[in-house]
Amino acid sequence: MNVNWYPGHMVKTFRLLRDDLKGVDIVIQLRDARVPRSSVNPKFEKLFGDKTNIILLSKADLADERENEEWIKGLRSDGAAMVMTVNASDPQSVKQVKKAILKKAQDIRRQVLERKGMNVTVRAIVAGIPNSGKSTFINNFFGKAKTKTGNKPGVTKDRQWVKESPDFEIMDTPGLLWPDLENKKTMLNLTVTNAIKNELYDTVTLASEFLRAYRELLRDGMMERYGVDVMEYDIPEDIINAVCEKKSMKMRGGVNDLDRCAEQIINDYRAGKLGRITLEPIIRDAE
Repeated sequence: MNVNWYPGHMVKTFRLLRDDLKGVDIVIQLRDARVPRSSVNPKFEKLFGDKTNIILLSKADLADERENEEWIKGLRSDGAAMVMTVNASDPQSVKQVKKAILKKAQDIRRQVLERKGMNVTVRAIVAGIPNSGKSTFINNFFGKAKTKTGNKPGVTKDRQWVKESPDFEIMDTPGLLWPDLENKKTMLNLTVTNAIKNELYDTVTLASEFLRAYRELLRDGMMERYGVDVMEYDIPEDIINAVCEKKSMKMRGGVNDLDRCAEQIINDYRAGKLGRITLEPIIRDAE
C-alpha cells in the first residue's frame, strides 16, 4: 500500500505558521495515543523547537492504558514541558487538561512580568496531523463550538484564533502531514487510524496489511468480536473471508463481501471495538 496525501493548504499553512510562531508562547501538540510515533510530523521538532511544548496523547481511551503511561514517561524524559492523555470528545477529560494548560500560561505571564514588567497575552497554537482531534479539543476547551469539526481528515483548512480571556488565546491549525511519507509502517498506521482520507486507499488492501502487521495485537479482539482466531491463517485475506463467513456478510449469489467485511474490521478498530490497542508501544524501536 502506497498512500501520500499532501494537499495545497498544508503547504500554505506551514509557510504561514513560521510567521505566526513569532508571537506564540506555547505549542499544544495532539498525537494519536495509538500511534504516538507515527502521528507526529517530523517537521514539528524544528518548527516548534524553542517554544513551551505540551504534548497531549489524544484518543487515549482507544489506546492501552499501560502504554499510555509509558509514553507519558518517555516524552517527559525527552524534554516536553507537559505530557497528558486526553479524550478530546469528553468535556471532563478536556477540563482536566485545560486546568493544567492555563496554569502553565499563568506561569509564563508571571515570568514575563518579572523580567520585563509587562502584562502579556499568552498565545498558544494547537497542532497535529489530520483528524487528531484538534478542533474537537478546542471546542470542549471553551465549552462551545468555536471551530468546525468532523470525524475525517482535512476538515480544518484555515488558522483560527480563539480568545479564552484577555490573557490567553489559542489558534487552531489544519492537520499537517508531510510530503515524503516513505515509511510503509507509518503510512499504514496513519491510514488505519483515519488520518488519511478513505478515498485514497483500497479497503481490502488496508485491512489485509493491518492484519498482517498487527496480527498478534489484534488476536484477542478479533476472537471476541468475530469468533475468528487470526493465528490460524497465514494469508490476511483468508482472515477477512473467515469474518465474512462468521458474520454472514454476503453479496448476491452467496459470494463473500470482502469490501464490506474489510471496512467493518477497520471501523471496529477505529471505534475501539477490538479492544484498547496501541500499535506503537514505546519499548519498540522505530521501524
